[in-house]
Amino acid sequence: ATDRQLPLSTTYITFMVAMGTSMADLAWGRESAVYRVSGVLKILGGFFITAVAAFVLTGILVLVIYGFGFPAIVLLIGITLAILVKSFLKHRKFLKSKKWEERLKKSESHNIKGVIDDSSGNVVMSLKRSLEIYALTVRGLSLNDSKELKAAQKLATELIRDIDKLREDTFFLIRGLEDSSVEVSRVYILILEYLQNISRSLSFISEKGLDHTQNNHKGLRFNQIKELKVLENKLSGFFKEIIEILESGKYEKISLLYEEETDLQEGVNQRIDYQVARTRAEDASPKNSMLFFSLLLETKELISTVFELIALYYKENQTAKEITEGDY
Repeated sequence: ATDRQLPLSTTYITFMVAMGTSMADLAWGRESAVYRVSGVLKILGGFFITAVAAFVLTGILVLVIYGFGFPAIVLLIGITLAILVKSFLKHRKFLKSKKWEERLKKSESHNIKGVIDDSSGNVVMSLKRSLEIYALTVRGLSLNDSKELKAAQKLATELIRDIDKLREDTFFLIRGLEDSSVEVSRVYILILEYLQNISRSLSFISEKGLDHTQNNHKGLRFNQIKELKVLENKLSGFFKEIIEILESGKYEKISLLYEEETDLQEGVNQRIDYQVARTRAEDASPKNSMLFFSLLLETKELISTVFELIALYYKENQTAKEITEGDY
């Protein structure tokens, strides 16, 4: 191709060789073919779009330089340097603010105890990220700041994507297990299901807040913000206790969290009652009321899901312990 003076890109050639090779060895199945074809089209479309964009931008820059001469060159160089510096500072700030360096990891164990220990790290990271998403949402609603809410929604989307990646690997995990490891597969699938429900709840909460703010509806009132902040602090304490238990591996302490979960749920119910009373007594905004009800109800669902998840850990850990003691 080079000998015939065809314009080529290393990326493009590498991609097409990979696609052609996978077709030759029959890796193209009905389930994956549509993604492979769409990938090829995206690569091709990307080249054409890049070419048009480069052509237009270059033409504009040449016209500016032609019209204004040397001062235009100095100005354009200054703008370029400013963009580079800004990009560098933004990236450094992102790295500093990033609170998790690792992605969620799939389990490779063949017994319940191993699956529990392996997946506890995923749960810990998910809960830490959940706390940040919830805090960003509450702060964004308090300040009526769409930037905070966009950041929360972005983090929620990343969490969903990471959990979906684990779910995609479940098939290969099950295929690699022994015939006697059916229960291990069930526990792992349930853990991923709970994590997915947690991520969906957080996505719903952040999305509701962002939609409300972007549509310029009335912001939350002082009492509502105060109640959300109190709820966030209690939720944070609850999650941190769970994280401490999972990191220490002392799963038997999970039974001590039952009363705390009940208190949290009662606190949410109480705030729902408060909002009902406000809606009846005050000239409340319908959008404001519906947002607050949605946040509280989804928070209630989030708490239930998290507790069901750690209850599964407690139950399966007790089962694994009994089996071990029985073998002994």
